[in-house]
Amino acid sequence: MLGKPVTARGKRFSPAELEAARRVRLTDVIADDLVVLFCGANPGLSSAAARAPFATPSDRWWPALYESGFTPRRLAPHEAHELLALGLGLTSIVRRPTVGVAELGRAEFVAGGRLLRRRVRARRPRWLAVLGVTAYRAAFGRPDAALGLQEDTIGSTRLWILPNPSGLNAHYPPRALATEFARLRVAAGLPDQSRRLEEATLCRRKGRMQCGPSPHDVTGETEGTKHASRHPGTPKTPRANGPLIPETRLVAHAPHSERPGMGPTAPWPRKTGPGARCSRPGKPNSRGPS
Repeated sequence: MLGKPVTARGKRFSPAELEAARRVRLTDVIADDLVVLFCGANPGLSSAAARAPFATPSDRWWPALYESGFTPRRLAPHEAHELLALGLGLTSIVRRPTVGVAELGRAEFVAGGRLLRRRVRARRPRWLAVLGVTAYRAAFGRPDAALGLQEDTIGSTRLWILPNPSGLNAHYPPRALATEFARLRVAAGLPDQSRRLEEATLCRRKGRMQCGPSPHDVTGETEGTKHASRHPGTPKTPRANGPLIPETRLVAHAPHSERPGMGPTAPWPRKTGPGARCSRPGKPNSRGPS
């Protein structure tokens, strides 16, 4: 069953077009010596019909790449080639497009895993990130594998498992998915591309904030890396052990000393009169004099 037609890249595919897409084989986005080579289980029919990776509207791979800092903006499926300039690539274990992973047999995963190892040895990426623990277990014969850094390697390439970014994966909503992607980015030593673009935008807004080193550029240690680079002069910020939570987007706020009537010695403004409430930070709301 193909279900209802889906929308991808502005086109609504008919059941006949999706069925014809089963014969399509997507081209890898790959080059030698990449930092991270992402690897999906296999293309979906809508992606094959659109001739672009992760083109299913419900798929969250492109948003997760941006929210975790891998890309400076949210790329569209047809812009996949722009990943190469960022040291990123994309391939798949099985080439055959299907509606879902359930259509793939174990033999296809095993054969695809062998071909993937050859590909990795030839291209030599620093990291291979497999999207989906089920796909990794089937392709690499590791039934007990879990998310994150793996003990196995392919030559000098280290292995990492990420959650499946499909919209059907209810175990990882968008924020949790971005968190797992950000853990890999930090382990690979890559900067937060999304924050760099946002800080540059904020710096262009006159009077809003001063340009300079940001304490948010400091990243904590995670498994697989000692620490990422920081701006010179920025103090270290201690961070608790555990998964890295993607940094919150910066919102420019002027400090109290720059607000009208809010100098270093100015008292906190309060309301007076009947029914006034205390608005001082750290104090519970209470009725004023009546």
